Amino acid sequence: MEIEIGRGKKARRAYGFDDIAIVPSRRTRDPDDVDISWKLGDYRFELPLLASAMDGVVSPTTAGILGKLGGLAVLNLEGIFARYEDADEQLERIAALLKKADLVQSTRGAHGGYVLSRAPEEITMDQAVLALEGAIAPMDCFLDDHDGRVQCSHGDDVGTCATKLLWTRVQMGVIRSLQRTTLAELVEFAQSDRPLSLT
Repeated sequence: MEIEIGRGKKARRAYGFDDIAIVPSRRTRDPDDVDISWKLGDYRFELPLLASAMDGVVSPTTAGILGKLGGLAVLNLEGIFARYEDADEQLERIAALLKKADLVQSTRGAHGGYVLSRAPEEITMDQAVLALEGAIAPMDCFLDDHDGRVQCSHGDDVGTCATKLLWTRVQMGVIRSLQRTTLAELVEFAQSDRPLSLT
Protein backbone atom coordinates (compact mmCIF):
# COMPACT_ATOMS: atom_id res chain seq x y z
CA MET A 1 0.00 0.00 0.00
CA GLU A 2 1.48 3.34 -1.03
CA ILE A 3 0.91 6.70 0.62
CA GLU A 4 1.62 10.11 -0.80
CA ILE A 5 4.43 11.92 1.03
CA GLY A 6 4.82 14.96 -1.16
CA ARG A 7 4.13 16.33 -4.56
CA GLY A 8 4.62 13.41 -6.89
CA LYS A 9 6.33 11.29 -4.22
CA LYS A 10 4.99 8.07 -2.78
CA ALA A 11 6.21 5.69 -0.12
CA ARG A 12 5.28 2.29 1.26
CA ARG A 13 4.62 1.80 4.95
CA ALA A 14 7.53 0.21 6.83
CA TYR A 15 7.27 -1.70 10.08
CA GLY A 16 9.62 -1.74 13.04
CA PHE A 17 10.15 -4.45 15.64
CA ASP A 18 7.43 -2.95 17.86
CA ASP A 19 4.88 -3.26 15.03
CA ILE A 20 5.34 -6.96 14.28
CA ALA A 21 4.73 -10.07 16.34
CA ILE A 22 5.86 -13.37 14.83
CA VAL A 23 4.10 -16.42 16.23
CA PRO A 24 4.61 -20.05 15.28
CA SER A 25 2.07 -21.59 12.95
CA ARG A 26 0.77 -25.14 12.71
CA ARG A 27 1.93 -25.21 9.14
CA THR A 28 5.50 -24.96 8.02
CA ARG A 29 6.60 -23.23 4.88
CA ASP A 30 9.26 -24.42 2.52
CA PRO A 31 11.95 -21.70 2.49
CA ASP A 32 12.08 -22.00 -1.31
CA ASP A 33 8.42 -20.86 -1.47
CA VAL A 34 9.03 -17.69 0.53
CA ASP A 35 10.73 -14.53 -0.71
CA ILE A 36 11.83 -12.15 2.03
CA SER A 37 14.07 -10.03 -0.17
CA TRP A 38 13.60 -6.28 -0.55
CA LYS A 39 14.85 -3.49 -2.77
CA LEU A 40 16.29 -0.08 -2.12
CA GLY A 41 16.49 1.73 -5.44
CA ASP A 42 18.40 -0.56 -7.78
CA TYR A 43 19.84 -2.66 -4.94
CA ARG A 44 18.30 -5.94 -3.87
CA PHE A 45 18.83 -7.42 -0.39
CA GLU A 46 18.08 -11.02 0.51
CA LEU A 47 17.73 -10.45 4.26
CA PRO A 48 15.07 -7.98 5.49
CA LEU A 49 17.41 -6.34 7.97
CA LEU A 50 18.57 -2.73 8.06
CA ALA A 51 20.95 -1.93 10.93
CA SER A 52 20.84 1.57 12.38
CA ALA A 53 23.60 4.09 11.67
CA MET A 54 24.78 4.31 15.28
CA ASP A 55 28.30 3.63 16.55
CA GLY A 56 26.90 1.44 19.32
CA VAL A 57 25.11 -0.75 16.77
CA VAL A 58 27.19 -0.89 13.58
CA SER A 59 30.94 -1.17 13.22
CA PRO A 60 32.66 -1.75 9.86
CA THR A 61 33.05 -5.42 10.82
CA THR A 62 29.33 -5.74 11.62
CA ALA A 63 28.42 -3.96 8.37
CA GLY A 64 30.56 -6.41 6.39
CA ILE A 65 29.03 -9.47 8.07
CA LEU A 66 25.47 -8.21 7.55
CA GLY A 67 26.26 -7.42 3.93
CA LYS A 68 27.55 -10.96 3.34
CA LEU A 69 24.37 -12.35 4.93
CA GLY A 70 22.21 -10.25 2.61
CA GLY A 71 21.20 -7.37 4.88
CA LEU A 72 22.20 -3.73 4.97
CA ALA A 73 24.14 -1.95 7.70
CA VAL A 74 24.77 1.78 7.59
CA LEU A 75 27.75 3.50 9.21
CA ASN A 76 27.29 6.82 10.96
CA LEU A 77 29.32 9.28 8.86
CA GLU A 78 29.61 11.60 11.87
CA GLY A 79 30.53 8.74 14.17
CA ILE A 80 33.78 7.43 15.51
CA PHE A 81 34.28 4.74 12.84
CA ALA A 82 34.15 7.30 10.03
CA ARG A 83 36.33 9.85 11.83
CA TYR A 84 39.22 7.72 13.00
CA GLU A 85 41.31 5.04 11.31
CA ASP A 86 41.98 3.61 14.77
CA ALA A 87 38.37 3.67 15.99
CA ASP A 88 38.80 0.69 18.33
CA GLU A 89 41.70 2.45 20.07
CA GLN A 90 39.60 5.61 20.40
CA LEU A 91 36.71 3.63 21.92
CA GLU A 92 39.12 2.01 24.39
CA ARG A 93 40.50 5.47 25.27
CA ILE A 94 36.97 6.76 25.91
CA ALA A 95 36.10 3.70 28.00
CA ALA A 96 39.32 4.11 30.03
CA LEU A 97 38.50 7.77 30.74
CA LEU A 98 34.98 6.86 31.85
CA LYS A 99 36.35 4.02 34.00
CA LYS A 100 38.92 6.32 35.62
CA ALA A 101 36.09 8.71 36.54
CA ASP A 102 34.17 5.73 38.01
CA LEU A 103 31.30 6.14 35.55
CA VAL A 104 31.68 2.65 34.07
CA GLN A 105 33.21 -0.62 35.18
CA SER A 106 34.65 -3.36 33.03
CA THR A 107 34.20 -7.11 33.02
CA ARG A 108 36.61 -9.49 31.33
CA GLY A 109 35.77 -12.72 29.57
CA ALA A 110 33.53 -14.00 26.82
CA HIS A 111 30.59 -11.91 28.03
CA GLY A 112 32.78 -9.00 29.11
CA GLY A 113 32.40 -5.34 28.33
CA TYR A 114 31.49 -2.14 30.09
CA VAL A 115 28.50 -1.33 32.28
CA LEU A 116 27.54 1.76 34.24
CA SER A 117 29.07 1.80 37.71
CA ARG A 118 25.92 3.34 39.18
CA ALA A 119 22.34 4.08 38.23
CA PRO A 120 21.88 6.44 35.27
CA GLU A 121 19.85 8.74 37.54
CA GLU A 122 23.03 9.30 39.57
CA ILE A 123 25.29 10.14 36.62
CA THR A 124 25.20 13.80 35.66
CA MET A 125 26.46 15.17 32.38
CA ASP A 126 29.04 17.43 34.05
CA GLN A 127 30.71 14.25 35.34
CA ALA A 128 30.76 12.73 31.85
CA VAL A 129 31.99 15.90 30.12
CA LEU A 130 34.70 16.47 32.74
CA ALA A 131 35.86 12.85 32.36
CA LEU A 132 35.98 12.99 28.56
CA GLU A 133 36.88 16.61 27.79
CA GLY A 134 38.42 18.04 30.94
CA ALA A 135 37.55 21.44 32.36
CA ILE A 136 34.75 23.31 30.64
CA ALA A 137 36.05 26.51 29.07
CA PRO A 138 33.95 28.43 26.54
CA MET A 139 37.03 30.07 24.92
CA ASP A 140 40.56 28.82 24.18
CA CYS A 141 42.04 31.65 26.24
CA PHE A 142 39.81 30.83 29.19
CA LEU A 143 41.35 28.64 31.88
CA ASP A 144 39.78 27.05 34.94
CA ASP A 145 42.26 26.30 37.72
CA HIS A 146 39.80 23.81 39.34
CA ASP A 147 39.46 26.12 42.37
CA GLY A 148 36.60 28.05 40.83
CA ARG A 149 38.87 30.91 39.69
CA VAL A 150 38.77 31.89 36.06
CA GLN A 151 42.06 32.92 34.52
CA CYS A 152 42.98 34.45 31.19
CA SER A 153 45.87 32.83 29.33
CA HIS A 154 46.88 36.18 27.78
CA GLY A 155 48.61 37.54 30.84
CA ASP A 156 49.06 37.42 34.56
CA ASP A 157 45.31 37.91 35.16
CA VAL A 158 45.97 41.19 36.99
CA GLY A 159 44.23 43.33 34.38
CA THR A 160 40.56 42.97 33.65
CA CYS A 161 39.63 41.37 30.35
CA ALA A 162 36.63 43.13 28.87
CA THR A 163 34.82 39.86 28.20
CA LYS A 164 35.85 37.91 31.32
CA LEU A 165 32.52 38.55 33.05
CA LEU A 166 30.57 37.34 30.01
CA TRP A 167 32.58 34.15 29.57
CA THR A 168 32.48 33.42 33.30
CA ARG A 169 28.68 33.60 33.19
CA VAL A 170 28.57 31.41 30.07
CA GLN A 171 30.82 28.85 31.75
CA MET A 172 28.72 28.77 34.92
CA GLY A 173 25.48 28.48 32.93
CA VAL A 174 26.84 25.51 30.96
CA ILE A 175 28.13 23.82 34.11
CA ARG A 176 24.80 24.28 35.94
CA SER A 177 22.89 22.85 32.97
CA LEU A 178 25.20 19.83 32.82
CA GLN A 179 24.88 19.30 36.59
CA ARG A 180 21.06 19.31 36.32
CA THR A 181 20.98 16.82 33.44
CA THR A 182 21.30 13.10 34.17
CA LEU A 183 22.07 10.23 31.86
CA ALA A 184 18.63 8.80 32.67
CA GLU A 185 16.98 12.00 31.39
CA LEU A 186 18.89 11.82 28.10
CA VAL A 187 17.92 8.18 27.59
CA GLU A 188 14.28 8.88 28.42
CA PHE A 189 14.21 11.84 26.04
CA ALA A 190 15.79 9.82 23.22
CA GLN A 191 13.16 7.09 23.63
CA SER A 192 10.13 9.36 23.84
CA ASP A 193 8.15 11.40 21.38
CA ARG A 194 7.63 14.28 23.78
CA PRO A 195 8.61 17.81 22.78
CA LEU A 196 11.81 19.35 24.07
CA SER A 197 11.40 21.13 27.42
CA LEU A 198 13.89 23.87 28.26
CA THR A 199 13.16 23.84 31.99
